[in-house]
Amino acid sequence: MHTSAAEPAELGRQRWFRLLPVAFVTYSLAYLDRSNFAIGVAGGMEQDLQLSGAVSSLIGASFFLGYCLFQIPGTLYAERRSVRELIFWCTLAWGLLAAAQGLLHSAWLLVLVRFLLGAVEAAVLPAMVVFLARWFTKRERGSANAVLILGNP
Repeated sequence: MHTSAAEPAELGRQRWFRLLPVAFVTYSLAYLDRSNFAIGVAGGMEQDLQLSGAVSSLIGASFFLGYCLFQIPGTLYAERRSVRELIFWCTLAWGLLAAAQGLLHSAWLLVLVRFLLGAVEAAVLPAMVVFLARWFTKRERGSANAVLILGNP
């Protein structure tokens, strides 16, 4: 079978138009999740759950504690095992935990859920970077990672 020189070029373009939009949207949703507690507090969550300033701060900090503790283990798992599996399970858990936040009536459960949310979200960015590194050449990786990171703001 004869393959033309245009076929590899077309496959190269498909990586940019099929993989990066998914990575961009996934990482954009991560930003919304980081800020949704602040939006809830502004909407009256503090009064509804009778949160003190200290507990409200703990809830906000618990997300970032989980994020900091699990980013390196998430990266190691993505590199050594399965990037797709990690992204799938983290995204699924992320959606369930994000939805659960709106159903909680206890500040302490909210602390726990925010911590777990940070833990599962911590693996998403490193896994995406490992994923892109496997699909893009060294020369292309800077641009591919830039598109991914642009999803954050």
